[in-house]
Amino acid sequence: MKILITGINGMLGNSIFKYLSESDKFELYGVGRSKQVHHGLKNYFRGDLTNQNFVEKISHRNNFDWIIHCAAIVDLKYCEENPDDAYSTHVTGTKLLSRNNPDSKFIYISTDSIFDGFKGNYSENDEPNPLNIYAKTKHQGEEFIRKAQLAYYILRLNIIGQGSSSGNSLFEWAYQSLEEESYIFGFENVIFNPLHVEQVSNILFKMIEIEPHYGIYHLGSPKPISKLEFLKQIADENDFDTNLISSKTVDFSSSNINRPLNTSLNIEKLKSLELGIDLKLNKYLRINK
Repeated sequence: MKILITGINGMLGNSIFKYLSESDKFELYGVGRSKQVHHGLKNYFRGDLTNQNFVEKISHRNNFDWIIHCAAIVDLKYCEENPDDAYSTHVTGTKLLSRNNPDSKFIYISTDSIFDGFKGNYSENDEPNPLNIYAKTKHQGEEFIRKAQLAYYILRLNIIGQGSSSGNSLFEWAYQSLEEESYIFGFENVIFNPLHVEQVSNILFKMIEIEPHYGIYHLGSPKPISKLEFLKQIADENDFDTNLISSKTVDFSSSNINRPLNTSLNIEKLKSLELGIDLKLNKYLRINK
């Protein structure tokens, strides 16, 4: 089975590659912009997914059974300041991949931030209302796949983990700060239910293996928590001092980049697949050194 992973050098793409490479059922291909080499890949394509010639070249030489489309610009500030780049990456690149691989099964990695955050516990039937350029362009990519691909999964989620391109994801920043005994704060009114990249990789593996149930799915941990509670969980799991963490509230509507406050996702549809995956976060917050 031939699988193409875009954004393979990112935190999620790299995790998916490592997880799938443990099985001899898959022939894995990757796309990225850097020179980074992954041992175990059948082929690594270095290039720009918004370039039609590049996408045509890698697509027409291979008949991919699956495309896992992780490539994205996750820097919200950059997206706001460079909306054309955000559109090219999240929409144009998605269109080119889809149009040049019409027979491939397509997994589009989306985001919980396509919702406005006014109510939380969003189901797949709730209407998206993205508040910033990143979320708007990710939703536009969603819409194209939903209309263009016959066999697709659109996965909305919020991920945590190590190995982000910036090296400064929320989890990495919190762990390093607490380890150094630095004082930090967490937003008590920002709510989410994230998953670790390893959990997401496991879900994708199962979705590829089982009888297809295509469509939109929300991926998340069972219990929504505030960013404040999340930081305290990291401290508890790693025996750090929770007194280093203080509480704060935020009003994103008055900031330069508007963001949703409560993006918690209803995961009943995911649970109905009975994938047998533990969705609790606790053990993934613990780093063994």
